[in-house]
Amino acid sequence: GVTAGDDDLLNEIVIRGNSPKGLLWRLEGVEIPNPNHFASLGSSAGGISMLSGSMLANSDFFTGAFPAQYGNATSGIFDMNMRKGNSEKREYAIQAGLLGVAAALEGPFSKKSNASYLVNYRYSTLGLLSNLGLKILGEQEAVTFQDLAFKVHVPTKKLGSFSVWGLGGRNTYEYAPDPAIGDYYFEDDKQKMGVGGISHVAYLNKDTYLESIASLSYQRSQYTWDSLRVRVDEIEDFTESSFRFSTLLNHKFNAKNMLRVGAIYNRLNFNYLEQDWFREESRYITSLDDQGGSDFYQAFAQWQHRLNELVTINSGFHLSHFALNKNTYLEPRLGFRWQATAKSAFTGGFGLHSRRETIALYVGQDELEDGSYIKNNKNLKFTKAVHYVIGFENMLKPDLRFKTEVYYQDLYDVPVWGNDTTTNLFQKTFSSINSYGGYATVPLSNMGSGRNYGLELTLEKFFNKNFYFMSTASFYESKYTPVDGIERNTTFNGNYIVNLLGGKEFQLRNKYKTISVNARFIYAGGKREAPILLTESRENGFTFRDFENNFEYKLADYTRVDIGISYKRNRRNYSSVFALNIQNVAGIENELGRYYSSATDEIISDTQLSLFPNLSYRIEF
Repeated sequence: GVTAGDDDLLNEIVIRGNSPKGLLWRLEGVEIPNPNHFASLGSSAGGISMLSGSMLANSDFFTGAFPAQYGNATSGIFDMNMRKGNSEKREYAIQAGLLGVAAALEGPFSKKSNASYLVNYRYSTLGLLSNLGLKILGEQEAVTFQDLAFKVHVPTKKLGSFSVWGLGGRNTYEYAPDPAIGDYYFEDDKQKMGVGGISHVAYLNKDTYLESIASLSYQRSQYTWDSLRVRVDEIEDFTESSFRFSTLLNHKFNAKNMLRVGAIYNRLNFNYLEQDWFREESRYITSLDDQGGSDFYQAFAQWQHRLNELVTINSGFHLSHFALNKNTYLEPRLGFRWQATAKSAFTGGFGLHSRRETIALYVGQDELEDGSYIKNNKNLKFTKAVHYVIGFENMLKPDLRFKTEVYYQDLYDVPVWGNDTTTNLFQKTFSSINSYGGYATVPLSNMGSGRNYGLELTLEKFFNKNFYFMSTASFYESKYTPVDGIERNTTFNGNYIVNLLGGKEFQLRNKYKTISVNARFIYAGGKREAPILLTESRENGFTFRDFENNFEYKLADYTRVDIGISYKRNRRNYSSVFALNIQNVAGIENELGRYYSSATDEIISDTQLSLFPNLSYRIEF
């Protein structure tokens, strides 16, 4: 039920037909800002992840009916952890590829201590070549990004273990016009994000531990769009920062009962400015100009009870309070696992979940006829979703597992257009369910709803005898109801997803050399958009859509095959890896959207990236 959203330029995660903005990112046990380069306000995706795979330890990914300790999410949770550095010896790694150059180091602080460090830094290849005067993208475009991640782990004998960790990145995109081809607009986009924290785990006794985390985060996005440096048409300057403190106590009463309770405090600060040039009146309209802060409180309790050796029940609740508009939500959660036989088990879950919008939505302002401004959405409620899940899994072999899940999600209090008397078809069919992020200044209401339901099948072979594979199939429906009361398809309702993933390692006669081959196949139903009205488009000279039947037109199915081949050679003091990863090896130009071209008087499909190879070399010593 998980897809990348059928967009090759964004690593968005669409879960069971939900908008990717419903995903919660966590790192080292605490919520973090969107950890992606080239991201937009309120979104959960971007162009490139800031985290290197070599930094990650075991992480949890939830697709529905989340445990009670997780809140502020309606579609899914990606709970990531960084691994500890090598506490016995120092190790180094250098990698160069078409996307970026990276360096990593890890090791102990001293031979007398188990404390360790781990650091990874990356800089974009395009930015590096541009600094050398090589314009790979041409004279008009310039792209750079860099990121840094680190973790310091310090265990103690009496005070528990401490970790200091951080993640940060920055990126820029610049576009210079070429008037010779009728291009007159400059674009300048700069973004940066940083998050860091201190984690502490103390074992109070053999049955109880206390985990506490304090973190700070900061993100800023600056965007300008102007006409030949004559007049700035659009200015965006968004800054968000936060202080978070969370603590949880985990106590095991006996073999049958375990309790986990905790609390989370968030101090959310913001400074927003957005101005757009209004051509008709030759003046700027300010849709955002505010700064301040608010508090967001969360608490949870989670009880695990084992009825017997075969049945385990998890129950609890999550409590949220948003001080900005004084909204409070109590969310019950329930899950179970019944080990029916030694090889098979039934699972199930129920939960009420909610998601806070970006603060920009609550403080965005709309201009009235007298020139004053009003904040229409300050009292908007959270979007809520009730999840129901039933599953079955069976170990066909020690390394082969079959799993299936049936789910139903009921969404309500969804932001839609503010009143049901509007005659504008776009307004009547608008719902935040179909958005990727951003904010609105027009009046919205919580009159919208939606539902997602489907069936998922998974067959997974764990890595054994140098071979693994995973195959998944999902069949689903994703619907929404806007202010006009008519149920429609969401833009994410592709109806089906098939993923095939597999790989094998070949050990050469020389045991120090290994060739790895991996491949992935994706086949997914296309996204949906409003149909284009050809006659009206011809009359108006631009794309004119039939919003009365919004999201009824389905784009072509998305198909992609990726192949990766690597050659690793181990020597006495170092190892090296040559890798070639080819995305979309078949060169299929998948459909991204459709528009009307007045120049050719026809409807044209906007296509995505074709074949993209990424060659890299890595040395570890």
